[in-house]
Amino acid sequence: MTAQDGVISALKGPVRVTSRTLSSHQTQESHRAGAHPALTPERARAALGARRILQLNALTGMVSGPALVLGAGFIAPLLGIERYTAAVPVLQATGVGLVSFAALLLWIARRPVPPAPATMLAIGLIDALWVAASAALLLSRFLPLSAAGVWIVAIQADVIALLAALELRAWWQTR
Repeated sequence: MTAQDGVISALKGPVRVTSRTLSSHQTQESHRAGAHPALTPERARAALGARRILQLNALTGMVSGPALVLGAGFIAPLLGIERYTAAVPVLQATGVGLVSFAALLLWIARRPVPPAPATMLAIGLIDALWVAASAALLLSRFLPLSAAGVWIVAIQADVIALLAALELRAWWQTR
């Protein structure tokens, strides 16, 4: 892609910047034009990685959220919390929250501008709080979870911990 092609496509609408389409000349020109001054090829790669991480996180929410909403009546006994009257509504509300969070992540990942470092930090911290809450639930024995329930909570916490670590790494690379 030549610089002229980049200018023409920029005039037509938003362009995704990748390390292959970003030259040092374009970086200097965008800096003079008031665009994000720190969008180097390395940061463009980091921004692309941040988008992929957010998409992966959104995918986990889009899968587990509807499963909780639609299958709360089956999941509550699996977790060992079926005797609590609030178990099904709480699982369903959690599912709605996960779908909403996933939609937000997908929207952030698909925007024409890279995710801001503060956004990646906030998302990473939100996921870290989810992991901490899961650990507190397991360690406090607040709910008498079944053996399967303990494994389910532990596994989902591990997956979210991995996503949080990747999000915080992306924040570090894009700051």
